[in-house]
Parts: sequence; C-alpha cells; structure tokens
Amino acid sequence: MARNNDKVGNLIYPYFYHQVLGEYSIKIPNSWSGKYTVNSTDNTIRFVQNATYEKYGSGILFTIEKVSADRVEEILNMLGGSELLYKNDEYAYIFEVPTDVQYPIWVERDEEDMVIAAEYEAMFEQVNFIKNSFDLLVQTSPYYDNKESLSLDDITVLQNDVDNGHYLWRLDPTQTILEYANSNNIGNGEITELTGTGVLVNASYTTGGDTYLVELFKPIRQNKTGIWVVRVFEKFLN
Repeated sequence: MARNNDKVGNLIYPYFYHQVLGEYSIKIPNSWSGKYTVNSTDNTIRFVQNATYEKYGSGILFTIEKVSADRVEEILNMLGGSELLYKNDEYAYIFEVPTDVQYPIWVERDEEDMVIAAEYEAMFEQVNFIKNSFDLLVQTSPYYDNKESLSLDDITVLQNDVDNGHYLWRLDPTQTILEYANSNNIGNGEITELTGTGVLVNASYTTGGDTYLVELFKPIRQNKTGIWVVRVFEKFLN
C-alpha cells in the first residue's frame, strides 16, 4: 500500500501503514516518523513517544489490545479511555488511551520538557485519526498482501530454505531491502531511515533522486529466525 493522504476536519494527514502480525493495519501519520516506539506482547501493542519514554519512562500514546470476546464488557467498564474497535464470537480488539499524566506538564519543568510536551500533544491530537483507521485484514489472502507476489506456499518454502542455510539475507531487514531493490533495477541506493519492532519494519530507500516507502513483515515466525518479506516498496510522490 502506498503512502497516501486523508483529510480529517481541516487537517490533512500524510501517512504510512503499520501492519500488526497480519491481523490488522492502522495508519500512522508521517509526522510521527522517528518519534515513537512500539512495545508489543502476544496480545497488545503500545505506541509510546520516544522523548518522554527515554527521559521519564512514560509517554504512552495509545494501546490496542486483543481480548477474548467474553471479557469485552468487563474491560470497557474497567478502563476509562477504552473503546471497542472490533468484536466477533471469539475475540475483540480494544483501543485504549491513557487517563493519567504521560508527559511533562508540571510547573517545574525545564525547557527540554516543554519541547517534549509540545511534541507529545501534537502527536496525541492525531490518535483519533489512527483509531479510526483500524482495518481488519483478510487473513485468507493468497499472497499475504506482499509486494513480492509470494503465495503462502512460496513463503513456507522460502522459510524452509533459510532454515537450511540458504538466502540468509532474508533474516536481515537491511539486506532484504537492498536485495529487493537490486532485483528490481533500482539498486545502488541507500536506506535513509529504518524503524521497526522486530516483527515489522518501516524504512525509506533513496536512489537516483527518488525516495521509496518500504515496509517489511514476518509472515511465518515473529522471532529472530523468521524471514522478512517486502510488503510495500512504493515511490513517494511529494
């Protein structure tokens, strides 16, 4: 999926997609690039502002939690700032925003804190846009929505090949990006930005004056032995 724009009210958000374990995607404003970290567990992802987290250990912007369907009412009643995103007979996704103070707004803050607070507030204003962008993916897609047009059988064979010592560059997101670029005649470039969670990677690749939006994901195993597959590799049009 290519970088795009959404208009909400009087604001226009350039964004890129963030896919979570092949289950759902959300749109992250491009202005967030380099300013956040994703902390994840088996059933939860939490987006945190880097600046506040690094200085104070807080800075939570929002959380998306996967829970069993029979716990939805309990959690919504228990957690202020929570909202149901999706529910079926087995499970549900709940969107949560913090109700306590997560960034430096106290009186005796320094100039750095004021900069950090302004950034947090600007990011938090866009959280509602992210919540509304939640999109459940169709997990039966024969190509797992990847740029390489690999079927599930192809990906499984490729993972087995890597397990047997072949194509080990598939374990390195940087090398996967460069190999893809070379094989598509857009090589001799450089990766100008790369962020990720260990399961998902977003990057920018520049060559010949053109910049490409890149997204990688791990479709088989979400650990260090899992291969990277290119999900997005699209030229960014200013």
